[in-house]
Amino acid sequence: MMQPFFLLGPRYSGLGLALLALSLLLVQHAQATTWVVDASGKGNFTSLDAIYSTKVKPGDIVYMRGTFTTVQTLQNINGTKDKPITITSYPGTRAIVDGTTANPGGYQGLVRLNLCHFVVLDNIIVRKSSQSGISFYYNSDSVVQNCEVHDVQIRGIGGCGDNVVIRNNTVYNGCMQNYAGKFGSWSQVVSSDSCSSTTKFNKNWVIEYNKVYNSWGEGIDCIQVTGCVVRHNVVYDTYSVNIYVDNANGVVIDSNYIYSKNTSYYRTTTYTWPATGILVGAETWPANPQPTFNVTIKNNLLVGTNGISNFYGGSNWVNNVRIYYNTIWNPNATGIGPFTWPQQKNITPSGNEFRNNLIWTKRSAWTISNNVWVGVKTIPTNCTDTSSTITSLAVNTTLINFASGRVPVISSPLTDFYLGASSPARGAGVALASVTTDYNGYARASKPSVGFVEYGTQANSDGSDGSSASVATGFFLAAARSVSAFLLA
Repeated sequence: MMQPFFLLGPRYSGLGLALLALSLLLVQHAQATTWVVDASGKGNFTSLDAIYSTKVKPGDIVYMRGTFTTVQTLQNINGTKDKPITITSYPGTRAIVDGTTANPGGYQGLVRLNLCHFVVLDNIIVRKSSQSGISFYYNSDSVVQNCEVHDVQIRGIGGCGDNVVIRNNTVYNGCMQNYAGKFGSWSQVVSSDSCSSTTKFNKNWVIEYNKVYNSWGEGIDCIQVTGCVVRHNVVYDTYSVNIYVDNANGVVIDSNYIYSKNTSYYRTTTYTWPATGILVGAETWPANPQPTFNVTIKNNLLVGTNGISNFYGGSNWVNNVRIYYNTIWNPNATGIGPFTWPQQKNITPSGNEFRNNLIWTKRSAWTISNNVWVGVKTIPTNCTDTSSTITSLAVNTTLINFASGRVPVISSPLTDFYLGASSPARGAGVALASVTTDYNGYARASKPSVGFVEYGTQANSDGSDGSSASVATGFFLAAARSVSAFLLA
C-alpha cells in the first residue's frame, strides 16, 4: 500500500515543513506536563481562557474534557519549534464546544487562538456558533487538525498569521447566515485572511486533507497571503466557489477532488448554476488591493462544477496562472473560463498557460496545447491550440476509454476517471518541468497522459478521497523556512 501522500518526503522536500517523527512526538509527550481543562471543574482549569503562560510551558499537553458552552479563548500561549503546546481532547473522549447559548461577537470564533505561537489544536468538535467556528489572530506556527466544525453562521476555520497548517478537518453547514442564498453575501468556510485592512499579507499556509461540504459560501480560500498550498482536499456542494484565490501570490492548488451534486446549493442570485470549481480573483475590496499572480492549478478533478474561471474588480489584475493536468468533467454553465477572461485595465496579461488538461463538454494571453476535449466533435474555436502544431484532441464520449469501462457521472468514484490502455488521452500530454507527479504522487511519464492522474497508476488508499484519518499529529512548520521553496521546486 502506498504511503500517505504527505509522508512522501523527496517529492515535497522543498515545501518547508518540518515533520517531527511520530516516535519523537511520543517521547516528547512522555516527558511533557499534562493539564486538564474540564467544563465541570474537575480539572486544572475550567476553560481555555484560564490558561496562563507561567504554568503551561513548551511541550505541554492540555486535554479538554466535556461539553463547553461558552467562548473558549487561548491567548499569549507559546510553545517552541521543537516543543509545541498541544490542545486536544482527553483520551477516550472528544471535547465539544457548543455555541447554542454563547455569544462570540461579530465574526469571532467560538474557539479562538490569539497571539499564540507553536500551538497545535487537535481533535475537538466545534458546533452551533452564531458567528465563526475556530479563529486565530496574529498567530504564527499554528496547526488546526483533526477537528470537526459544523453549523456555524459565518466561517468554519481560519484567521490571520504566518506558518499555518489546517489539515484533516471536517467542516460542513458553514456560512449558514446565507442559507438558501437569502442573505445575499457570504463568507468562506476555511480560509486565510488579513488581520486588518492595513496589516501585511499572511505568509506560508498549507490547507490539506480537509473535507468541506454543504455550505453556503466559499469553500477553501487563499486570501491576502504569500505562499499558500491547497492540496488533497475534498470540497463539494458549496454555494459560490469551491476553491478561491484572491489578492494572493505564490499559490498551488494541487490534487483536490471538487464536485457539485446537490442542486439545492446552486447559486441563484443572478443565474442558476453550481459553484465555480476553482476561481482566481483579484478583487478590490481591501484597502490596498494587490494583484494575484504566480498561481499553479494542477492534478485536480472537477466534476459537475462551473469549471475554472477568473474574477477581478476595477483595475486589479491576474498574471502567471498555470493550469496543468486537470480533469474537468461535465462542467455546467460557462464550464471553463480562462479563455473568456477579459484583459485587465492597463495590464497586458502574460505567463498564463493551459496544458495537459482533460475537459468535457481572451485566448491571446494564453498558451494552449495538449488538451483533450470530450463529448464535442470539434474543439471550441477560442480553445484551439495557439501553436501552429496541433496537439489537442476532440473525442466522442464513448471513445475516451476509462479503465472502468464506464462513462463517469458526478457520483462516480475517483477510479472511474482513470484512463484505460487505449484512451486517446494516454500519452497525449507534453512534459512540464514544474509538474513531475500526479494526483496520487506518482511520477509523470516522459510522454505524460493528460488529466489529474497518470495512466497506469493505482489509487492511493490513504488519501485518494482527500481524507487522511491516520495522520501523525506531531509535525510543525519550520519558522525559518518558506512555502515558496516548494512553489519554485
